[in-house]
Amino acid sequence: MNTPIEYPAGGLLDIEGACRYLGVARTTLYQLRKTGEIPEVHLTDHCVRFRRSDLDEFVRQRMENPPAFSITSSRS
Repeated sequence: MNTPIEYPAGGLLDIEGACRYLGVARTTLYQLRKTGEIPEVHLTDHCVRFRRSDLDEFVRQRMENPPAFSITSSRS
């Protein structure tokens, strides 16, 4: 049985929490971090957190301006 995770308003989420909050895989979150599309907070060299408000803003921007996807076929 999955128990919902409760986060304090404006709280910081770890990588797993951010993935669950956005509904994306870790690899997707890592790509968004790498490209700077999602701001992150470095508490230490190896401790990264995400503001829920930043994730909400990312989703809002994506809803207003979805990225252009190119679907190509490898079949000829």
